[in-house]
Amino acid sequence: MTAVLQVATPEGESGRILSSAGDYLFRYHEEAKAQAAISLLMPVRLDEYRHRELHPIFQMNLPEGYVLEQLRNRLAKVVNVDPMLLLALSGSSSPIGRDLAQPSWTQV
Repeated sequence: MTAVLQVATPEGESGRILSSAGDYLFRYHEEAKAQAAISLLMPVRLDEYRHRELHPIFQMNLPEGYVLEQLRNRLAKVVNVDPMLLLALSGSSSPIGRDLAQPSWTQV
């Protein structure tokens, strides 16, 4: 199963992060501007950024400690709690930094 999140900055839409077959891929939209780069280490380009773990720029938006434990306890019987789900739950409501991550069915 592939999970997809839309990523945006205050300068506009940036791209999408996908989780597929154990890899995390970030692809900028073709029309993404250089100002919409999500990180200095991940400038706008047509090639995708691929990692075995969630990209560090997105890891900093994941909940930790008590909040993480509460989410795991409440969601464990309903859904597999993985980094993409946690990012979808917390990446848009209380982002750290300038990057917003939202499920693809919501408006970015």
